[in-house]
Amino acid sequence: MSPCLCKSKEVSCPCQDIISAKRNADNPLQLMRSRYVAFATGTSDYLYQTSSNKLKLELTEQDLKAACMSCHFIGLTIVEATDTTVEFKADFIADGYLQQIHEQSYFVIEDDAWKYDSGELFDTPIIKIERNEQCPCGSGKKFKKCHAK
Repeated sequence: MSPCLCKSKEVSCPCQDIISAKRNADNPLQLMRSRYVAFATGTSDYLYQTSSNKLKLELTEQDLKAACMSCHFIGLTIVEATDTTVEFKADFIADGYLQQIHEQSYFVIEDDAWKYDSGELFDTPIIKIERNEQCPCGSGKKFKKCHAK
């Protein structure tokens, strides 16, 4: 069994079971990790379903699909998790730049399930990746032969 994209240290990571609706997330951290995997794999229907009713008024599943398709997620770091929040850093490559989402996410329970409600973004640098640099995804290949394709 290959490790989950969320980089969880759990022996049996629940992300795929949560995304496939075999079970609900037990807490905001599990939901956030599964949403990261959904962004990385383009599972926009899951992202929409796990958004709060308030948030669903502001976005569509097409918006989420476009967000998924516009970048390659390459890493997740959990900074801190509480009963209703998760602070995380998600590294991704888009248009030849290494970028990061650093967010304090807020979660609510609706219809007996955890939902993503909102987030507060922190400023992060955007770094141009040169074609002959090593790809930041960790593949060991040059960027031009990896994610620049």
